[in-house]
Amino acid sequence: MGLHSRGTISMSVEKWMQWICLLLLILNRQVYSQAPREVTAVIGTTAMLPCTVDFIGSQQVIWKDPRSTMLTINEQRLSNDFRYSIIRPYIREWNLQIEHVRKTDQGIYLCIINSTPAKNYEISLNVWFPPTLHTHPAALLSRGLAQNVTLTCNATGFPQPEISWFKYSDTGEKIELSRGPTSYYINDVTADDGGTYECEADNDVSPSDRRTTKLDVHFPPAILLPYQKISQSLGKDTLLECIITANPLDIHYWTKDGMRLEDDAKYRIHLWDVGSNTKTLGLHIGSLEQADYGDYSCQAQNDHGQAQDKLTLLDELLQVAHTNEKPNTDDKDNVTTAASYQSNYNDTSQEYEVTDSPTSMNMEANTSIATSTPYKKILTEHYVKTTIPPFTTPVWTECDTQPGGTPIPLPPSTPSTFTHTAAPTTTKNPNRPPDICTSKFDAIMEAHDHNVYIFKGRWIWRLDGGFHGLNRTSPTLARKVYDRPPTNNIAAAVHSTHTKFTYLFKGDKIWKYYGFQRVLKKSMSTITGYPKNVNAAVTDAEGRIYLLQGSRYYIFDEDPLGVSTVSHNITERWPGIAEDVESAVRLRNGFFYFFKGHKYRKFDDLFHRVLPGYPKHTHPVWFGPQCGGKHGQI
Repeated sequence: MGLHSRGTISMSVEKWMQWICLLLLILNRQVYSQAPREVTAVIGTTAMLPCTVDFIGSQQVIWKDPRSTMLTINEQRLSNDFRYSIIRPYIREWNLQIEHVRKTDQGIYLCIINSTPAKNYEISLNVWFPPTLHTHPAALLSRGLAQNVTLTCNATGFPQPEISWFKYSDTGEKIELSRGPTSYYINDVTADDGGTYECEADNDVSPSDRRTTKLDVHFPPAILLPYQKISQSLGKDTLLECIITANPLDIHYWTKDGMRLEDDAKYRIHLWDVGSNTKTLGLHIGSLEQADYGDYSCQAQNDHGQAQDKLTLLDELLQVAHTNEKPNTDDKDNVTTAASYQSNYNDTSQEYEVTDSPTSMNMEANTSIATSTPYKKILTEHYVKTTIPPFTTPVWTECDTQPGGTPIPLPPSTPSTFTHTAAPTTTKNPNRPPDICTSKFDAIMEAHDHNVYIFKGRWIWRLDGGFHGLNRTSPTLARKVYDRPPTNNIAAAVHSTHTKFTYLFKGDKIWKYYGFQRVLKKSMSTITGYPKNVNAAVTDAEGRIYLLQGSRYYIFDEDPLGVSTVSHNITERWPGIAEDVESAVRLRNGFFYFFKGHKYRKFDDLFHRVLPGYPKHTHPVWFGPQCGGKHGQI
């Protein structure tokens, strides 16, 4: 073989040796592919820690936990914990799977190649777990007025839980108070601050943890009289009522002429629950005698104070005779169903008002209530569930027509059968009511006393029970019935069957009433979505209140006052009812009535339709014989 041949072979061998060395170098060069450096798993789930290695050659892959304990080598599990395993969906992958992740699994894991020197790849496992409250208020806390309360909740969890504080309203609504701080502070506790509070810890890992505590605020009694004066005839039974708010309510009783009254053949004393810390104390008096007329005092006391107020029982016949002899146009002493409640509490938000108008309440009782009433809300309206015969219908009065009760004898100059005479059209006297038989009315409502009231201008008409036409004593000035109502032409009226409050609407303002006593006047101009100039208001069988404006309706919220942000077409809720409804009411017979112009439509909510034969003319049907119609056609 020649020299050239030997040289060629020698160079070929050298090249092959270079390629072989390069190949061996590559095979011994282990490279980690890019993979996540941090993995998050929720406690109880499965975590997958990735490790991808290129050019592993003959080296081995080892996994170590945060405590440097060897878990696996290649695909072999070294740990006695069966939750660990190696998952290799591809030949390059050496993933560590951990089932049923625990909080103790959190930390930094190492994927190791046992080369020289060893190569490590770190992966951090974060374990999320739901919050747990470790400190929270006791289940029951008792405080007196003007004291300070701090409610604190501390929780652990990962991520760090956020603490939220809530309070449950009397209707069970959950109202958010704050979000973030671990403590909720109540300074100068009032009676309104009492109730159930809840702290909730949440970090988006289910389930959240929550605890409730009841704050029991002790306060002195306050008394509300639905009526300052009532009248009843000799020989009949009657029922006196006063509403007491106190915590605790230890002692409560009625007195007459300084003597405490007890249950006996003459008197029966009843106590009904009305709401939170509120009760109605009733006194049933049987077979009235002359000696039973006079002043009765409702009294209550506990360790924090006492309160009393006076109610006057009058002889109905004497009262009628007195008013027939000399009509009384002074608001101070009218015998009406309007409560004469008066409070000197002045909320800085001016939402709940103070009335300094004259009432028949004695000043000593006013002082008692003022010094013992820390409330920001007036008591909820209630209905007495009893078989005791109710007291007589209160007397209605007006400025320039004959006052009287229901029914009462008319003066001799008045004919025994009422014949309607249209009001003069040539002269308008602002002190005279409009002719309801030819006028459109502003609003209609079935009120808390189950009577139907018609509003027009400054006046109110009342329908007789069973809808048998106008009550013969109507109309009455609105201010004689409702405490400080809108001055003229209210837009809508509705009584809430849910909260027992009554609402009058005009422009962007709302007047809120307990019975006939005003507890709130508020501008809604700053409330998002509130419809200015509401046309009508009506409530349904579930207690929802609808505000109607043009072709749309809104759902009215009572606490806090506002409306739903989305309006709906009226015809979607009440098919067949045109837009621009002027008044509306739902009666206890279950039907809706919608008024426009001089006609109305009757809507059956069960079959979701307007009844056949409608619209009909309003006045003869609703106002009966006084407007040329018949009784009970509604």
